[in-house]
Amino acid sequence: MCIVFLIAAAAATPAEQLTALISSADEIDAVEGNERGIAFTIENNDEVFRVEAATRGGRITSIAQTDLGPATSVAHRFTWLADALQESPAAIHALTVAEDGTVSLATDDGTVYKLIASKSPNAAVSARWAAAWDHEG
Repeated sequence: MCIVFLIAAAAATPAEQLTALISSADEIDAVEGNERGIAFTIENNDEVFRVEAATRGGRITSIAQTDLGPATSVAHRFTWLADALQESPAAIHALTVAEDGTVSLATDDGTVYKLIASKSPNAAVSARWAAAWDHEG
């Protein structure tokens, strides 16, 4: 049985909650987006969670988390994002999805990470390059 609950913190905004969840993940297995929001499949302490961020106009309006059970995945395609967010004091400030499925994650320091929907092993390299390019431009 899966339990869905809203993550509540007295002073934390949904964007701050999402930043904390993503940056503290042991692994990030998948990122999916649509016009209503973005879903991250993350692993923490050998458990898998689906973290859903509802958005309106790129602004994060709420966060929900579902426990999916014990970790079994070996995909870990987006774990570099957790590392990048741990290295930066910036918080996630906006999430958008392009028609091709690419998720853009903007931080309040101006960095934009591109979470590219690709099976390529170079997707992480491409996304880090895109983040550096967007930050400089």
